[in-house]
Amino acid sequence: MRSRHPLLLVFILAAGIPMQAQEPPPLSSVQFINATSLEAVDLNVHHGRKYKNLQPGSRVPGGAFSRQDWKLSFHPSGREEKPLTAHASLSLSRGESRTVVLIGDARLVHEQGESPALRSKILDFSSAFSDGERPNRLIVVNGHPELPLEITPHAGIRREVPPMSSVSIAGLPTTILVRAAIGKKHFDLPMEFLPPTQSVVVCFYLRAGQPDYTVMPQSDLEEQ
Repeated sequence: MRSRHPLLLVFILAAGIPMQAQEPPPLSSVQFINATSLEAVDLNVHHGRKYKNLQPGSRVPGGAFSRQDWKLSFHPSGREEKPLTAHASLSLSRGESRTVVLIGDARLVHEQGESPALRSKILDFSSAFSDGERPNRLIVVNGHPELPLEITPHAGIRREVPPMSSVSIAGLPTTILVRAAIGKKHFDLPMEFLPPTQSVVVCFYLRAGQPDYTVMPQSDLEEQ
């Protein structure tokens, strides 16, 4: 139907009365790595997707999600008992990307004089560089429940990573050879940081009782 006041409509448009702009959604991105030493796990992104039967070394790529607060949990596939479930809550900045790594074997470990503790964790690493860090960066996760990991990413740099923990090494050359040893198992991992990738996550864990690893690059949200 034609407007009864066309001149009024033209006047409003010409006057440039500001329209209320819609604020962009609070986008963030999370990608996942299953670096547990379990046969398979079920990952639950609360109020989101559920990932069933993720095998060791499985990678779930990220994407642009309209949320900044994340609640996560995982447990051995087919076993939803609360004592065997690990939980984490993440609060991301607008446009932030993180890599979430699941580690552990879901065993209840009894330390002397302490309550049983679940040997499972959810670690997370931002793709952004912190103050003092510079490209290129290697984040190493030792998901082995019991053995330490020795890592040599470059000549003159050597780190020991305790079980169920991680280390970040920045300022590396574009091309490196990462040498790793866990128990009697040795790995040589040649890597090249190609733009836009300036950060890589390497996870070690047990697959069928033997040490194994998975590599996943990190990227900013707008580059995914």
